[in-house]
Amino acid sequence: MKIDKSKLMKTAWEIARDGAKIFGGLVRSFFAESLKQAWGIAKDLTAALIKIGREWKKGNHHRISLDYSLRITALANSQQWSYR
Repeated sequence: MKIDKSKLMKTAWEIARDGAKIFGGLVRSFFAESLKQAWGIAKDLTAALIKIGREWKKGNHHRISLDYSLRITALANSQQWSYR
C-alpha cells in the first residue's frame, strides 16, 4: 500500500508544532523525531489494513481487498488520519 507522503509530512509538522508548544524551542528542532513518529503511525495503519483484508501481490502490483463495510471505515479513517 502506498503511503501518502503529503499527509505524512503534514502530520509530522503537526507533531513538531505540538512538541515545540509543550517543551519550547524551535519547531524544526522537533521535526526529525516527529517524522519518525509519523512514519510509525502510517506503517501501523498499513499493517492493520493488511491484517483485516486479503493481500494480493503480483509483480509490481500490491493490493489489499476489504469487505464493503470495512472499505467505508478505512476510507473514513484514511482521509483524516492523525497521531492523536
